[in-house]
Amino acid sequence: MRREKTCLFPLLMFLCALLLMWYRAPQRVEHGFLWAEDATIFIAQAHELGIRSFVQGYSGYWHFVPRLVAWLQMKTTPIDEAPYFFMWACALITAGSSAYMAHAFRIFSRPIAGLLALGPLLVPQTGETLLNVTNIQWILLPTLIVLLWENLFNPPTSWYSPRALAAAIIALTGPFGIITFGPAVLACIYAWRRGKFSTRQTGFLLAYTAGVAGQVYAVATNASPPLEFGPAPYVWRYGARMIRELFCGLLPSPDSAPLIAGLILAIVLVFVVASSRAVLACLLLAPMAGMIWLLGAARSTPYSLHMEWYGFGARYIYPALLFFFWAALLSIATSSSKLSRVLAGGFAVVMLLASATQFRASEWPMWSITANDNGHSLKIAPNWAVQIPDRAPSH
Repeated sequence: MRREKTCLFPLLMFLCALLLMWYRAPQRVEHGFLWAEDATIFIAQAHELGIRSFVQGYSGYWHFVPRLVAWLQMKTTPIDEAPYFFMWACALITAGSSAYMAHAFRIFSRPIAGLLALGPLLVPQTGETLLNVTNIQWILLPTLIVLLWENLFNPPTSWYSPRALAAAIIALTGPFGIITFGPAVLACIYAWRRGKFSTRQTGFLLAYTAGVAGQVYAVATNASPPLEFGPAPYVWRYGARMIRELFCGLLPSPDSAPLIAGLILAIVLVFVVASSRAVLACLLLAPMAGMIWLLGAARSTPYSLHMEWYGFGARYIYPALLFFFWAALLSIATSSSKLSRVLAGGFAVVMLLASATQFRASEWPMWSITANDNGHSLKIAPNWAVQIPDRAPSH
């Protein structure tokens, strides 16, 4: 009976996540979806290279999960069904991530645990990261963070090997294993001072470190897009830009919101975090959010084109907004100050209102897959095309 109760809440969050994705992006769920590199890189290279595609770099690093989805689709379903296969693979990965986080956050009340677990689908975003393997790494980032936190501070009693494997796989999918490594080392030092690690904890950390090492090798041996930080002074220029993009964007009429309004919202967040018992966890999240935002700022045209969570560069703002949401929820759950809890609740409501009133998953032209003499021609969002040759029969 206890086991059934333990599994019921994660299952509920799994179903809630599926419903949220359907609500946020109904066209993608009902008609299947492929985005850009889903076909032009991952499907194309799976057909061309087979298992060797797993060690092909793209954008400067490896993408294990997208490669796996593309390879499995090639092996199990016709190319005509790829949009449905890819969409459902992403939906199940995302919903499974929410279910796992709901279980990991069981030390909190059910409402807080549920909101933490569904945070990746609730925070303001454009839908850029939803239901496509090209951007599944952004959905897996919070899962990796929770896996690391759980292993260090709330070790489970079972299923350690699957957790370790998941951490290694996520580290091999995009750059986030590398980005989380520094904060993870600091967290390890803090946890070690409280007590030595068990054999299972050590094994988990070794698996994660192996994944990070593999990704470091990929980055070192693959050309990365150049970064352009623009002219100095960095602190003022990027500080003002950060306030506008991360905080002013949450307010009504974000394009005309004064910088001081965003600064006040930032001060509120700092106050509620400082009065929370989760302040150390929030301090570890902060540099990761800042680094990801800075990477996006450097890849955009500095100072002339702002990123917006509801427009250009949304994926680089998404982790910071997720961490803000988590910080507010953790403050509600752990702060001893009533004022802090009220302000944290207000901050979370501001984020949810922004998401509810402006979140629209972009609708793109319907994909098409056409058979021809050379195989199949795929036309997918955003108006990209690729020719996929038919696979030679296996002998």
